[in-house]
Amino acid sequence: MSLRTNNLIILLSTVVLSACATSKEVYTSDGTRGYSINCSGSMLNWDSCYERAGEICSTEGYEVLEKTGKEGLTVPGNSSSLQRGSIVHRSMVIQCNE
Repeated sequence: MSLRTNNLIILLSTVVLSACATSKEVYTSDGTRGYSINCSGSMLNWDSCYERAGEICSTEGYEVLEKTGKEGLTVPGNSSSLQRGSIVHRSMVIQCNE
């Protein structure tokens, strides 16, 4: 494969992997098991969080215990370039129904 083909494969893989909501098991304030779901980034939205919650809890359903979102502007750069980009943080904590 050529270098160009390899770069294209890496780029597409990164886009696909970055377009998935992530989750981890946590314990809520009352000591029961819950899940923290992160659907941050411009490639995702709140629907991504809800879809992941549905995958985790399946037919049991779930309750949203906490939901936070923040949108901002970041200006990373160095001495030779200045790039602008927005940062979007979205997360929620859920608990599956029993």
